[in-house]
Amino acid sequence: MPVFSALDRVAATPSLDSVIAWAERPLAGLPRAVRDGLHGVWLGHPLHPALAQAPIGLWTSAAVLDLLAATRPPGDSRDQAEDAAGVLIALGLAAAPLAAASGATDWSRLDRPRQRVGLVHAALNTAGIALSVASLVSRRRGRSGLARALSLAGAGASGLAAGVGGHLSYRHAAGANHAPDVPAELPAGAVDLPAGTAPSSPASSGDPSGEDPRGELDGGVPWTAVSGVTELQELRPARGLLGDLPVAVVVREGRVHVLADSCSHLGGPLSEGHLEDGCLVCPWHGSAFRLEDGSVRHGPATAAQPALEARMRNGIVEARLLTLTPR
Repeated sequence: MPVFSALDRVAATPSLDSVIAWAERPLAGLPRAVRDGLHGVWLGHPLHPALAQAPIGLWTSAAVLDLLAATRPPGDSRDQAEDAAGVLIALGLAAAPLAAASGATDWSRLDRPRQRVGLVHAALNTAGIALSVASLVSRRRGRSGLARALSLAGAGASGLAAGVGGHLSYRHAAGANHAPDVPAELPAGAVDLPAGTAPSSPASSGDPSGEDPRGELDGGVPWTAVSGVTELQELRPARGLLGDLPVAVVVREGRVHVLADSCSHLGGPLSEGHLEDGCLVCPWHGSAFRLEDGSVRHGPATAAQPALEARMRNGIVEARLLTLTPR
């Protein structure tokens, strides 16, 4: 049985939900600007994985020095290794609060199954911090043997916590970009051409007659009709299909905007969201994307939402992708 398979059972355990509700309550009161900063909106990438490297690396290095000290006879060499280990533990404790704050902020905007696994991650990290504090206290009291043991235990707990965090990211896709791979899902010819490629002729756009049935090509990129949009109202998002790609269609100040429908944070339906200050807000966790280009204005999302150029022609919404959104 895989080592981390127990975490899949944790994800399906609703008995943890009361603890989760209690723990996430104070995080909901953080100012939006603080949450955005801790999510990593300004970075364009989740901030927590980067911040977590510092305490884990420092505590692991301290554990190595403590192991080295244990192999040395009493004397200056052992004392120097233990002193250096103590400095590294203290530095790790100084770096831990910001890493924990960013992780907790991300965790507060996950769904329940992911939050349950995240609770295990947080508990192990808390144990690692407590053991590191105890090691530092024992070191200052001259109990070097106990300090080394606590240092190793703390590094082990933090390492296990990192493993659970990796499971949360790779198995449960927390922090991953959940927006669709738009170029792969658009109809043939509805994306821009690679640099250096000549624009396609009308005949190469899929119409054997040599005529462009969807309107002018405008440099080789045809417009494609968005289907399934029965009625459009100003400032009310609607769901449509561009080929096989679900899209959210919005009319604002007479201009039509089209974004991929699945939110980059956790795949929420943007077409069921609302508009706020020129942004489309996800109904699940409140990520806000600018209508103009899909960039993130507010988290928890950190990856931009794929946006398409759009127009209204003869009462039909048409769209095309001129700029490939990086995944």
